Amino acid sequence: MKGPPDLSYPCGAAHHEALGFWLLALLWASGLTVWALTTQTSDLPGAWWFSAVAGVACMGWGLWRVPHRCPGTLIWANDARGRGRWVLSRQDGAARPQHLERLQVVLDMQSSLLLRATAPDGTPHWIWLHRRDAPPHWHALRRTVFSQATP
Repeated sequence: MKGPPDLSYPCGAAHHEALGFWLLALLWASGLTVWALTTQTSDLPGAWWFSAVAGVACMGWGLWRVPHRCPGTLIWANDARGRGRWVLSRQDGAARPQHLERLQVVLDMQSSLLLRATAPDGTPHWIWLHRRDAPPHWHALRRTVFSQATP
């Protein structure tokens, strides 16, 4: 056999994304509150109102987007010639598995990987992989990702 062996690894919605989102929202709201309380006049400046509207819009987008990170499985399927392919299989009951043409490591934090995968139609998929999701397979996953990823 040439190339890395077949591999599947769970991926999907990361709990730290939601936690980070709510932490940023809390910090933003606290900053606006302090700004409003320290303003000497009764009228708040336009920048405060702009920040409030922009922050609410960003929170709305985040509330809409974070729950839509459906879990799935990233699969490396090797063929007899050693040329395999990456496949992203979602667990949302949607379409069949998505074949990926390109996989790029964007961020490597040793216990987590952020990957940017490109579908044949050019659609990007951002995939977080965490060691805690399947510890026995983490090193095999990293070897496969780094042997097949494009810079």
